[in-house]
Amino acid sequence: MREELTAPAMSETLSGPARRHVLSRGWGLYLLVVAVLVAFVPENKSQIVLVDLLNAAALIVFLGAVIVYRVPLRFYFPLPVLLIGVGSVFAVTNSYSPVVAFVALVKDLYLYLWFLALVALLRPRGDSRGVRLAWMWMVVLTSLFVVVHTVSSGHFAPGDLFDRERGRTVGTFYNPNMFSDYLMMSIFIALGFAEQIRWRLLVPFLVLITLALLTTKSNGGLISLCVGLLAWALAWASARGVSKVRLAGVLVLSLTVALLAGWLPGELGVEISLRRSGGVHGLAAAVSKSHQQRDRIWRRLESEWMKTPMGLGPEGSAGRSLPIGEADRTGDSNHFLSAEAHDDYLAYLVERGPLGLAGLLLCTAQVFAMTLGSRRRLNRLLGGYRAGGALWAAFIGALVGTSIHSLVGEKLHYRHFWMFMAILTAMTAEDASPDRETAAPVPRRATEAAGVAGAAPALRS
Repeated sequence: MREELTAPAMSETLSGPARRHVLSRGWGLYLLVVAVLVAFVPENKSQIVLVDLLNAAALIVFLGAVIVYRVPLRFYFPLPVLLIGVGSVFAVTNSYSPVVAFVALVKDLYLYLWFLALVALLRPRGDSRGVRLAWMWMVVLTSLFVVVHTVSSGHFAPGDLFDRERGRTVGTFYNPNMFSDYLMMSIFIALGFAEQIRWRLLVPFLVLITLALLTTKSNGGLISLCVGLLAWALAWASARGVSKVRLAGVLVLSLTVALLAGWLPGELGVEISLRRSGGVHGLAAAVSKSHQQRDRIWRRLESEWMKTPMGLGPEGSAGRSLPIGEADRTGDSNHFLSAEAHDDYLAYLVERGPLGLAGLLLCTAQVFAMTLGSRRRLNRLLGGYRAGGALWAAFIGALVGTSIHSLVGEKLHYRHFWMFMAILTAMTAEDASPDRETAAPVPRRATEAAGVAGAAPALRS
C-alpha cells in the first residue's frame, strides 16, 4: 500500500500576521536555497561565504518578525549553551588574541541564532521532505562531478582512491575533511528516504556518494561512516521488529570481526596495501601517519592546558607562536604557528575549559536522548511506522557518525552540520507544551518544494 506522507497541523501559537510572515512561501524558498548553499564553502580569508550573507539578511527579517509579531521562539539546549558560554567568557582572559576570541564568540552566537531560526521555520513543515530532497539532489550532483572528474583525470586506477599522493578532492569545499564530513552526513540524509524512494534508485545514489567520499582520502570520514552505518543498521532492524537478542548477537559479531581485522594482519605479518604501478601505498600507513601528527598536536595542547586549566580562549589552540622544534605548520611570516586541535572535545576542553567541555558533552547526550525517544513522533510526521522508522534509524546513524568524526576533526563551525542539526531537532524535539501538539495529522499541502519534489522518484508502492 502507498504510504501517505503527512504533516501536523500548524501550531496555533503561530496565528494571524505572524503565521503569514514566518511561514510564507518566501521562507520555504529560503530553506531550499540554504539546503543547496551549505555545500558551497570555498576558501577565503574572511571565512564568510555566500550562505552567511543570505543568513544575515534572513536573521534580521526573522528576528524582526519575532519581536514585532511576538512569535514564540523556543531556545533549545539552554543549559549546555549556558555552560559553553560561561566557560568561553572565562577563557577569553587567557587568549593570545582578544580579537580572535571575540570573533569566535560572535561566530558561535550567529550559528546558534541561525539554528534557532531554522528550527522555528522547519517545525511547521512537518517532515521537511522538500529540504531533505534538496540536500540529497545537491550532494548527488556534487558527487557525480567529483567522481567523473577523478576517473577522467588520466591514468586512473582503483588504488588511486586510497593513494594520497594522487591528491585529495575538496569538491565545493576548501578542505577535504570538511567535504568528507558533508558526504558522510549526506549518506544518512539519503538513507532517511529508504522507505520512500525505490532501492533501485537509492542504491546508485549511495554508491556514488561513497565513491566521492573515497576520493577525499579522509580516514576520519571513512571510519565515521562505517561506525555510523553499523548504528543505522541496528536501529533500522530494531524499528522493523528484530528481537533485541538477535541485535545483540549481530553487534557482538560485528565488533569481533572489526577487532580481528585490525589484529590479524599485524600478527600474521600481512601488509594492508593497495598496489598501483609505481609502488605500494598502504592504507594503514596513511592512518598511522595521520595519528602521529595528531598525537603530537594533542600532547602539546595537553601541556598548555595544564598551565591554563580555564582555557586558552575560543580558537586559542591554533595560530599561537611556537618554537621551531614544536611547530605544526608555518604561517605567512617567518615564525611558526600551531595547528588546530583536530578534535572537538579536546578543543573545547583546552580552549573553553571544563565548563565548555561539560556543555558540549551534555548537549551531545541531550541530542541522542531526544532522537532515541522520537520514534512515535517521526511515525506520525511521516504517516507510517516504516517510513518513520527508516528516518529514525538514519538520524541515529548520522549522530553516531558525526560524534565519532569529532574525535579527529573540528566540525562544529561547519554550516552543513548546523543545517542537519536543525532538521533533526525540528523533527524529533517534543513541543514545549505537549497538549498543543496535534494528535491527528492532516494531509500534506503543496509546499514550496514542488520543484524539488517533482523531480523525486516515485514513492514505494
